[in-house]
This record gives sequence, C-alpha cells and structure tokens, in this order.
Amino acid sequence: MSPHQNHADRRMAKLSAPRYEAHPLADSHAFAFYERTTTNTSFDWHYHPELELIYWPTAQGIRMAGDSIESFKDGDLCLMGSNLPHTWSIHIRENKPERNIQVQFLPNCLGRECLGLSEMRAFGQLMEKARQGLKITGQTRQMLAEGLLRLSKDKPRPSKRFCAILEMLMDLAESRDCQPLAADIAIPSISPRVDKAVNKVLSFIQAHIETHVPQTKVAALLGMSPAAFSRFFRCHFGKTYVGFINRIRIGRACAALMQTGQTVAEIAYGSGFENLSHFNEQFRKYKCMSPIEYRQMVQEQFKKVC
Repeated sequence: MSPHQNHADRRMAKLSAPRYEAHPLADSHAFAFYERTTTNTSFDWHYHPELELIYWPTAQGIRMAGDSIESFKDGDLCLMGSNLPHTWSIHIRENKPERNIQVQFLPNCLGRECLGLSEMRAFGQLMEKARQGLKITGQTRQMLAEGLLRLSKDKPRPSKRFCAILEMLMDLAESRDCQPLAADIAIPSISPRVDKAVNKVLSFIQAHIETHVPQTKVAALLGMSPAAFSRFFRCHFGKTYVGFINRIRIGRACAALMQTGQTVAEIAYGSGFENLSHFNEQFRKYKCMSPIEYRQMVQEQFKKVC
C-alpha cells in the first residue's frame, strides 16, 4: 500500500463508538414494557445490557445493528441482544411523531435456576442468537405484533403482562421466522450445559482468535483426527471450522471499520488475518463489497441520519 493510500484511508471519517445507555430495570421486575413516541431523526448509536424486543407499527427509516445497515418499513420487529450496538433513524412523515413498543429484559431475568431447566433451553438459545440481532418475519412477526399491541391497549396487571410476554418470547424461541442481522463479532458463550468438548473448543478459540489457530491443533486438543474433528465441528456449529473463525474475524473487522480510523491493513492483521489479500477476499465473500466500500457505505448512511 502506498503512503498516499495509507493517508487517504486514515482520513476517512469514523463512526463514533456507541454510547452506553442505562435503563432503570428494577431487580424485582423480569420484563420492562415501554411505549415511546419520537420525532427525533438524529443518529443515536447506543447499547445496553438488556435485550430489547422493539416494534415500530408505522415507522420507516434506517436500522443499524452491529455491522448491519438496512432500510426498514412499517411493522419492523426486531430482538436486539445484550450489549449489541444499535439505532433506528426515523423518517418523520407529516411532522407526526412515530411510536414504538418495547420489551426489555436482562439475560438473567428469570433467574439461573429457572433458565437452567430443560423447558427453558429454547429461551436460552434465543438469547444466544439475539447477540447478532434478529429480524422477526412471517407469522411470528404478525403474532408478536398483535400481542404487543394488545398489551398496549389492555394494560393488564403486572402478573398477566409477565405471562403474556413470556409466552410471546417462548413462541419466538421456537420459531424459524428469525433472520440474524449482524455478524458474529463475539465468541459464543461458554455454557456448563453444553458438551465439554464444545466448551473446550470455544475456550481455545476465544484465547487465540487474533492469532493463527490451525484446525489440526484444535483437533489434537480433543484427541481427534482432522476428519473426525471436521464432522464434530459441523455437527455442533452448523458450519466449517474455518468458516466459523473467518465469520467472527470479519465481524470484528466491520466493527473496527465503523468505529476506528485504523487502516484496512491494520484492521486485517488486528482481526487475525495473516495477509491483506486473504482478508479482502474473505471480506468480499461475507459482505459482498470491499472493506473500503463498506466503510464508505457506513459514512454515507451516517451522513443521511445526522
């Protein structure tokens, strides 16, 4: 890379780091239910420890979640994971405020003992998937939207509202009408309920994600042949070992492109890629554009909502 290119890359405006947003969710409440209206079209890139189920009955605009940037329209319903940076920039129509309905809850909202029950396994898996943000579609979107509107209209007592929200979330946990929004930036959580061999793999990847992590070394760690390990990994993670590693690294690279002024080369090596050409190839594979094009796209969207 020439000095001129390096300087040009550094000059590109960066998206500021998301701000932490505190919510007064009392320990005595499992779920917080909000109705809010806004006429604010400004960009509010933020995160919070609570998961957030949010429904926009009529709004249109731009939604950002992690490295995902999408237009959205009336009826948008998403579940944002704990500490996932996100924002909605609303296109206000006819100077009328737009309304949203939210349910917020902490990962331990039901208590460790309850979440450890086999009946709640799907709920735990939902929270894990929500780390990427989930766009809810199809019949599930319609059913949850109707449920949220009903809660807004009827204003039931807290115990009934709790049961209604839990039922909606369990329906969502068992639904296939969910599309992940952002890339896997973080390593999946290590859970005592998961097979020990899986946890061993996750721990090793977590410790070495920014360095070279050869598959043969991880296979040897479990006492498996490379072929046996490949079958084991695909069975438990639904993708190849190399694909899993690259997906996480590209997600981290996207965050760095959005939030830092580092050069593409610095981001590539900092994300664990050993050479720039391989990074560019993998980035284009997962994002269908180059790293510079991705950064420019973020800047253009940022200009629209600021």
